[in-house]
Amino acid sequence: MPENLPSTPSPTTTMCDTKRFSLWVLQIVGLLGLLVFLLWLSLRPKQPTYTIINFSLPTSPVNQGGDNSTVSFELEIRNPNKGSDIYYDDMLLTFFYGEDTLGQKTIPSFYQKKDSTTQMFDHVDADPHVWKKLLGVISKATAELKVAVVTKIRYRMWGRKSKHHGINMHGRLPIGSDGKISGKKKKISLHPKQPTYAIVQFSVPTTDNGNTTCQVNQGGGKNGTISFGLEIRNPNPHSVIYYNDTLLTFYYGKDIVGQKTIPSFDQRGEKKKQMFKVNAEAQVWKKLVSAISYAPAEVMVDVVTSIRNRMWVHLSKHEKIYLQGKIPIGMDGKISGKKKMIRLHQASKKRSKVARQDISRLRSGNGAINHAIHHQQNF
Repeated sequence: MPENLPSTPSPTTTMCDTKRFSLWVLQIVGLLGLLVFLLWLSLRPKQPTYTIINFSLPTSPVNQGGDNSTVSFELEIRNPNKGSDIYYDDMLLTFFYGEDTLGQKTIPSFYQKKDSTTQMFDHVDADPHVWKKLLGVISKATAELKVAVVTKIRYRMWGRKSKHHGINMHGRLPIGSDGKISGKKKKISLHPKQPTYAIVQFSVPTTDNGNTTCQVNQGGGKNGTISFGLEIRNPNPHSVIYYNDTLLTFYYGKDIVGQKTIPSFDQRGEKKKQMFKVNAEAQVWKKLVSAISYAPAEVMVDVVTSIRNRMWVHLSKHEKIYLQGKIPIGMDGKISGKKKMIRLHQASKKRSKVARQDISRLRSGNGAINHAIHHQQNF
Protein backbone atom coordinates (compact mmCIF):
# COMPACT_ATOMS: atom_id res chain seq x y z
CA MET A 1 0.00 0.00 0.00
CA PRO A 2 1.30 3.49 -0.80
CA GLU A 3 2.31 5.58 2.16
CA ASN A 4 0.24 8.72 3.05
CA LEU A 5 2.60 11.57 2.26
CA PRO A 6 1.97 15.08 3.77
CA SER A 7 0.29 17.36 1.30
CA THR A 8 2.30 20.32 0.06
CA PRO A 9 0.42 23.65 0.41
CA SER A 10 -0.25 25.31 -2.87
CA PRO A 11 1.33 28.70 -3.68
CA THR A 12 -2.12 30.30 -3.62
CA THR A 13 -2.77 29.14 -0.05
CA THR A 14 0.65 30.42 1.10
CA MET A 15 0.02 33.88 -0.40
CA CYS A 16 -3.39 34.13 1.30
CA ASP A 17 -1.89 33.24 4.68
CA THR A 18 0.86 35.85 4.19
CA LYS A 19 -1.70 38.54 3.33
CA ARG A 20 -3.80 37.70 6.38
CA PHE A 21 -0.75 37.89 8.63
CA SER A 22 0.35 41.23 7.11
CA LEU A 23 -3.15 42.63 7.52
CA TRP A 24 -3.22 41.47 11.14
CA VAL A 25 0.14 43.13 11.82
CA LEU A 26 -1.05 46.40 10.23
CA GLN A 27 -4.20 46.37 12.36
CA ILE A 28 -2.18 45.83 15.54
CA VAL A 29 0.27 48.61 14.61
CA GLY A 30 -2.58 51.00 13.75
CA LEU A 31 -4.38 50.24 17.01
CA LEU A 32 -1.21 50.75 19.04
CA GLY A 33 -0.54 54.03 17.22
CA LEU A 34 -4.06 55.25 17.97
CA LEU A 35 -3.71 54.31 21.64
CA VAL A 36 -0.36 56.12 21.89
CA PHE A 37 -1.85 59.23 20.26
CA LEU A 38 -4.86 59.25 22.62
CA LEU A 39 -2.56 58.72 25.60
CA TRP A 40 -0.37 61.62 24.43
CA LEU A 41 -3.41 63.90 24.14
CA SER A 42 -4.70 62.96 27.59
CA LEU A 43 -1.35 63.35 29.34
CA ARG A 44 -0.08 66.45 27.54
CA PRO A 45 -0.24 69.18 30.21
CA LYS A 46 -2.65 72.09 30.00
CA GLN A 47 -1.85 75.64 30.98
CA PRO A 48 -3.03 76.71 34.47
CA THR A 49 -5.93 79.17 34.65
CA TYR A 50 -5.79 82.50 36.48
CA THR A 51 -8.80 84.36 37.88
CA ILE A 52 -9.17 87.53 39.94
CA ILE A 53 -12.02 86.53 42.26
CA ASN A 54 -11.91 89.55 44.57
CA PHE A 55 -10.60 93.10 44.28
CA SER A 56 -10.99 96.08 46.56
CA LEU A 57 -9.48 99.52 46.95
CA PRO A 58 -10.40 102.13 49.57
CA THR A 59 -12.27 105.08 48.09
CA SER A 60 -10.98 107.63 50.62
CA PRO A 61 -8.30 110.05 49.33
CA VAL A 62 -4.61 109.61 50.01
CA ASN A 63 -3.66 111.34 53.24
CA GLN A 64 -1.64 114.53 53.21
CA GLY A 65 1.43 112.71 54.40
CA GLY A 66 1.72 111.05 51.01
CA ASP A 67 1.35 107.47 52.26
CA ASN A 68 0.32 105.01 49.58
CA SER A 69 -3.13 103.49 49.71
CA THR A 70 -3.46 99.73 49.75
CA VAL A 71 -5.18 97.64 47.09
CA SER A 72 -6.31 94.17 48.14
CA PHE A 73 -6.89 91.33 45.71
CA GLU A 74 -7.49 87.60 45.64
CA LEU A 75 -5.98 85.51 42.85
CA GLU A 76 -7.16 81.99 42.09
CA ILE A 77 -4.80 79.66 40.20
CA ARG A 78 -6.06 76.28 39.06
CA ASN A 79 -4.00 73.34 37.82
CA PRO A 80 -6.40 71.40 35.54
CA ASN A 81 -3.96 68.55 34.91
CA LYS A 82 -4.81 65.24 36.55
CA GLY A 83 -1.44 63.73 35.75
CA SER A 84 1.09 66.49 36.39
CA ASP A 85 2.16 68.84 39.18
CA ILE A 86 3.32 72.41 38.49
CA TYR A 87 6.33 74.32 39.84
CA TYR A 88 5.92 78.12 39.61
CA ASP A 89 8.81 80.58 39.53
CA ASP A 90 8.43 83.98 41.21
CA MET A 91 5.26 85.56 39.84
CA LEU A 92 5.03 89.29 39.04
CA LEU A 93 1.53 90.75 39.24
CA THR A 94 1.06 94.33 37.96
CA PHE A 95 -1.99 96.61 37.99
CA PHE A 96 -2.21 99.39 35.38
CA TYR A 97 -4.45 102.43 35.09
CA GLY A 98 -4.19 103.59 31.51
CA GLU A 99 -0.49 103.64 30.69
CA ASP A 100 0.53 104.20 34.34
CA THR A 101 1.50 101.49 36.82
CA LEU A 102 -0.78 101.54 39.85
CA GLY A 103 1.23 98.95 41.76
CA GLN A 104 3.14 95.67 41.60
CA LYS A 105 3.41 92.55 43.72
CA THR A 106 5.90 89.69 43.52
CA ILE A 107 4.51 86.34 44.66
CA PRO A 108 7.31 83.93 45.70
CA SER A 109 7.76 80.65 43.86
CA PHE A 110 5.55 77.77 44.95
CA TYR A 111 4.49 74.22 44.13
CA GLN A 112 0.99 73.10 43.15
CA LYS A 113 -0.30 69.54 43.13
CA LYS A 114 -2.18 68.04 40.21
CA ASP A 115 -5.89 68.83 39.79
CA SER A 116 -5.88 71.44 42.56
CA THR A 117 -6.77 75.10 43.12
CA THR A 118 -4.69 77.68 44.99
CA GLN A 119 -6.15 80.97 46.26
CA MET A 120 -3.85 83.84 47.20
CA PHE A 121 -5.00 86.90 49.13
CA ASP A 122 -2.52 89.77 49.11
CA HIS A 123 -2.06 93.55 48.99
CA VAL A 124 -0.41 96.07 46.68
CA ASP A 125 0.82 99.53 47.69
CA ALA A 126 -0.61 101.95 45.13
CA ASP A 127 1.37 104.80 43.60
CA PRO A 128 -0.10 108.01 45.12
CA HIS A 129 -0.14 110.03 41.87
CA VAL A 130 -1.86 107.28 39.87
CA TRP A 131 -4.14 106.67 42.83
CA LYS A 132 -5.37 110.28 42.79
CA LYS A 133 -6.24 110.01 39.08
CA LEU A 134 -8.16 106.81 39.71
CA LEU A 135 -10.08 108.29 42.65
CA GLY A 136 -11.16 111.24 40.53
CA VAL A 137 -12.63 108.91 37.91
CA ILE A 138 -14.39 106.31 40.08
CA SER A 139 -16.06 109.07 42.10
CA LYS A 140 -18.04 109.93 38.95
CA ALA A 141 -18.07 106.82 36.76
CA THR A 142 -16.69 103.32 36.29
CA ALA A 143 -12.95 103.06 35.65
CA GLU A 144 -10.96 100.24 34.11
CA LEU A 145 -7.78 98.70 35.45
CA LYS A 146 -5.56 96.27 33.59
CA VAL A 147 -3.81 93.42 35.34
CA ALA A 148 -0.85 91.38 34.09
CA VAL A 149 0.61 88.16 35.49
CA VAL A 150 4.07 87.10 34.30
CA THR A 151 5.91 83.97 35.42
CA LYS A 152 7.50 80.71 34.28
CA ILE A 153 6.33 77.21 35.12
CA ARG A 154 7.60 73.63 34.93
CA TYR A 155 5.47 70.50 34.83
CA ARG A 156 6.36 67.30 36.67
CA MET A 157 5.14 64.05 35.14
CA TRP A 158 6.25 60.57 36.17
CA GLY A 159 8.87 62.07 38.46
CA ARG A 160 10.49 64.20 35.73
CA LYS A 161 10.34 67.98 35.30
CA SER A 162 9.70 69.62 31.95
CA LYS A 163 11.51 72.64 30.57
CA HIS A 164 10.37 76.13 31.56
CA HIS A 165 7.24 77.51 29.86
CA GLY A 166 6.59 81.25 29.88
CA ILE A 167 3.25 82.58 31.16
CA ASN A 168 2.03 86.08 30.25
CA MET A 169 -1.64 86.60 31.20
CA HIS A 170 -3.73 89.76 31.09
CA GLY A 171 -7.19 90.95 32.08
CA ARG A 172 -9.37 94.04 32.49
CA LEU A 173 -11.04 94.98 35.78
CA PRO A 174 -14.06 97.33 35.68
CA ILE A 175 -13.99 99.25 38.98
CA GLY A 176 -17.14 100.89 40.36
CA SER A 177 -17.56 103.82 42.73
CA ASP A 178 -17.34 101.45 45.72
CA GLY A 179 -13.81 100.46 44.70
CA LYS A 180 -14.80 96.89 43.81
CA ILE A 181 -15.37 94.96 40.59
CA SER A 182 -18.50 96.30 38.91
CA GLY A 183 -20.91 94.56 36.56
CA LYS A 184 -22.42 91.09 36.62
CA LYS A 185 -19.09 89.28 36.38
CA LYS A 186 -17.38 89.42 39.76
CA LYS A 187 -14.68 86.97 38.70
CA ILE A 188 -12.30 88.13 35.98
CA SER A 189 -10.52 85.39 34.04
CA LEU A 190 -7.08 86.24 32.69
CA HIS A 191 -6.06 85.40 29.14
CA PRO A 192 -2.90 85.51 27.02
CA LYS A 193 -1.96 89.03 26.00
CA GLN A 194 -3.78 90.34 22.94
CA PRO A 195 -1.82 90.97 19.75
CA THR A 196 -0.72 94.53 19.04
CA TYR A 197 -1.73 96.38 15.88
CA ALA A 198 -0.06 99.34 14.17
CA ILE A 199 -0.69 101.28 10.95
CA VAL A 200 2.51 102.01 9.02
CA GLN A 201 3.27 103.64 5.66
CA PHE A 202 -0.21 105.13 5.26
CA SER A 203 -0.46 107.00 1.98
CA VAL A 204 -2.99 109.02 -0.01
CA PRO A 205 -1.34 109.36 -3.46
CA THR A 206 -0.64 113.00 -4.39
CA THR A 207 1.48 114.88 -6.90
CA ASP A 208 4.04 117.49 -6.00
CA ASN A 209 1.47 120.28 -6.14
CA GLY A 210 -0.84 118.49 -3.73
CA ASN A 211 -3.33 117.17 -6.30
CA THR A 212 -4.12 113.48 -6.22
CA THR A 213 -2.80 111.23 -8.94
CA CYS A 214 -6.05 109.28 -8.91
CA GLN A 215 -8.86 111.75 -9.52
CA VAL A 216 -12.53 110.99 -9.06
CA ASN A 217 -14.61 111.78 -12.12
CA GLN A 218 -17.52 114.19 -11.93
CA GLY A 219 -20.05 111.39 -11.98
CA GLY A 220 -18.46 109.92 -8.88
CA GLY A 221 -17.99 106.61 -10.64
CA LYS A 222 -14.31 106.18 -9.89
CA ASN A 223 -12.97 105.89 -6.37
CA GLY A 224 -9.56 106.92 -5.09
CA THR A 225 -7.15 104.47 -3.49
CA ILE A 226 -5.56 104.50 -0.04
CA SER A 227 -2.56 102.28 0.65
CA PHE A 228 -1.44 101.30 4.13
CA GLY A 229 0.70 98.79 5.94
CA LEU A 230 -0.68 96.78 8.86
CA GLU A 231 1.72 95.37 11.43
CA ILE A 232 0.44 92.71 13.83
CA ARG A 233 2.61 91.29 16.59
CA ASN A 234 1.90 88.19 18.65
CA PRO A 235 3.44 88.91 22.08
CA ASN A 236 3.05 85.31 23.26
CA PRO A 237 6.05 83.26 22.09
CA HIS A 238 4.56 79.97 23.32
CA SER A 239 1.16 80.23 21.66
CA VAL A 240 -0.41 80.39 18.21
CA ILE A 241 -3.14 82.94 17.50
CA TYR A 242 -5.96 82.10 15.09
CA TYR A 243 -7.58 85.21 13.60
CA ASN A 244 -11.03 85.31 12.09
CA ASP A 245 -11.66 87.71 9.21
CA THR A 246 -10.43 91.18 10.21
CA LEU A 247 -12.44 94.26 9.22
CA LEU A 248 -10.67 97.63 8.97
CA THR A 249 -12.82 100.74 8.54
CA PHE A 250 -11.38 104.19 7.78
CA TYR A 251 -13.39 107.30 8.68
CA TYR A 252 -13.02 110.95 7.75
CA GLY A 253 -15.17 112.74 10.26
CA LYS A 254 -18.32 110.62 10.56
CA ASP A 255 -18.15 109.38 6.98
CA ILE A 256 -16.67 106.04 5.96
CA VAL A 257 -13.76 106.50 3.56
CA GLY A 258 -13.43 102.79 2.84
CA GLN A 259 -13.25 99.29 4.30
CA LYS A 260 -10.86 96.36 3.97
CA THR A 261 -11.48 92.75 4.99
CA ILE A 262 -8.38 90.64 5.66
CA PRO A 263 -9.07 86.88 5.37
CA SER A 264 -8.54 84.65 8.40
CA PHE A 265 -4.98 83.53 9.18
CA ASP A 266 -2.83 82.10 11.97
CA GLN A 267 0.26 83.59 13.59
CA ARG A 268 3.08 82.26 15.73
CA GLY A 269 5.06 84.35 18.22
CA GLU A 270 6.37 86.80 15.66
CA LYS A 271 5.66 90.08 13.88
CA LYS A 272 3.66 90.21 10.65
CA LYS A 273 3.52 93.12 8.23
CA GLN A 274 1.72 93.45 4.91
CA MET A 275 0.64 96.25 2.58
CA PHE A 276 -2.99 96.70 1.52
CA LYS A 277 -5.08 99.03 -0.63
CA VAL A 278 -8.56 100.40 0.05
CA ASN A 279 -10.94 101.77 -2.58
CA ALA A 280 -12.31 105.00 -1.13
CA GLU A 281 -15.94 106.09 -1.42
CA ALA A 282 -16.10 108.83 -4.07
CA GLN A 283 -17.77 111.69 -2.19
CA VAL A 284 -15.80 111.19 1.03
CA TRP A 285 -12.63 110.85 -1.03
CA LYS A 286 -13.25 114.30 -2.55
CA LYS A 287 -13.61 115.84 0.92
CA LEU A 288 -10.39 114.23 2.14
CA VAL A 289 -8.43 115.26 -0.96
CA SER A 290 -9.69 118.83 -0.63
CA ALA A 291 -8.76 118.96 3.06
CA ILE A 292 -5.17 117.71 2.74
CA SER A 293 -4.51 120.04 -0.19
CA TYR A 294 -4.75 122.98 2.24
CA ALA A 295 -3.84 121.60 5.67
CA PRO A 296 -3.22 118.35 7.57
CA ALA A 297 -6.30 116.19 8.16
CA GLU A 298 -7.12 113.29 10.46
CA VAL A 299 -8.43 109.84 9.56
CA MET A 300 -9.88 107.45 12.14
CA VAL A 301 -9.39 103.69 11.77
CA ASP A 302 -11.33 100.90 13.48
CA VAL A 303 -10.21 97.26 13.61
CA VAL A 304 -12.69 94.50 14.43
CA THR A 305 -11.97 90.77 14.67
CA SER A 306 -12.00 87.82 17.05
CA ILE A 307 -9.13 85.51 17.96
CA ARG A 308 -8.41 82.18 19.62
CA ASN A 309 -5.15 81.28 21.35
CA ARG A 310 -3.65 77.80 21.16
CA MET A 311 -1.17 76.81 23.85
CA TRP A 312 0.17 73.34 23.01
CA VAL A 313 -3.07 71.47 22.17
CA HIS A 314 -5.41 73.65 24.24
CA LEU A 315 -7.56 76.04 22.18
CA SER A 316 -9.15 78.99 23.97
CA LYS A 317 -12.59 80.46 23.41
CA HIS A 318 -13.18 83.26 20.92
CA GLU A 319 -12.05 86.66 22.20
CA LYS A 320 -13.41 89.78 20.49
CA ILE A 321 -11.07 92.62 19.56
CA TYR A 322 -12.21 96.22 19.01
CA LEU A 323 -9.36 98.66 18.33
CA GLN A 324 -9.14 102.23 17.10
CA GLY A 325 -6.56 104.84 16.20
CA LYS A 326 -6.18 108.35 14.80
CA ILE A 327 -3.97 108.87 11.74
CA PRO A 328 -2.73 112.44 11.14
CA ILE A 329 -2.38 113.00 7.38
CA GLY A 330 -0.04 115.68 6.05
CA MET A 331 -0.27 117.64 2.81
CA ASP A 332 1.95 115.03 1.16
CA GLY A 333 -0.72 112.40 1.80
CA LYS A 334 1.38 110.51 4.33
CA ILE A 335 1.47 110.22 8.12
CA SER A 336 2.48 113.59 9.56
CA GLY A 337 4.41 114.28 12.74
CA LYS A 338 7.31 112.42 14.33
CA LYS A 339 5.42 109.16 14.85
CA LYS A 340 5.30 107.27 11.56
CA MET A 341 3.80 104.21 13.22
CA ILE A 342 0.28 104.60 14.63
CA ARG A 343 -0.39 102.06 17.36
CA LEU A 344 -4.02 101.10 17.80
CA HIS A 345 -5.66 100.99 21.23
CA GLN A 346 -8.73 99.52 22.84
CA ALA A 347 -11.83 101.16 21.40
CA SER A 348 -14.25 103.09 23.58
CA LYS A 349 -17.72 101.67 24.26
CA LYS A 350 -19.21 104.04 21.69
CA ARG A 351 -16.72 103.02 19.00
CA SER A 352 -17.19 99.34 19.88
CA LYS A 353 -20.93 99.73 19.28
CA VAL A 354 -20.23 101.26 15.87
CA ALA A 355 -17.83 98.40 15.13
CA ARG A 356 -20.49 95.80 15.96
CA GLN A 357 -22.83 97.52 13.52
CA ASP A 358 -20.11 97.35 10.88
CA ILE A 359 -19.79 93.60 11.51
CA SER A 360 -23.53 93.18 11.00
CA ARG A 361 -23.33 95.01 7.69
CA LEU A 362 -20.33 92.93 6.69
CA ARG A 363 -22.09 89.65 7.47
CA SER A 364 -25.18 90.69 5.54
CA GLY A 365 -23.05 91.52 2.50
CA ASN A 366 -20.58 89.51 0.48
CA GLY A 367 -17.84 89.34 3.13
CA ALA A 368 -19.35 87.06 5.76
CA ILE A 369 -16.92 86.40 8.58
CA ASN A 370 -15.54 82.88 8.50
CA HIS A 371 -15.21 81.24 11.90
CA ALA A 372 -13.74 77.91 10.75
CA ILE A 373 -10.16 77.42 11.88
CA HIS A 374 -9.40 74.80 9.23
CA HIS A 375 -9.61 77.57 6.61
CA GLN A 376 -6.86 79.60 8.29
CA GLN A 377 -4.23 80.99 5.93
CA ASN A 378 -0.83 82.49 6.61
CA PHE A 379 -0.89 86.28 6.86
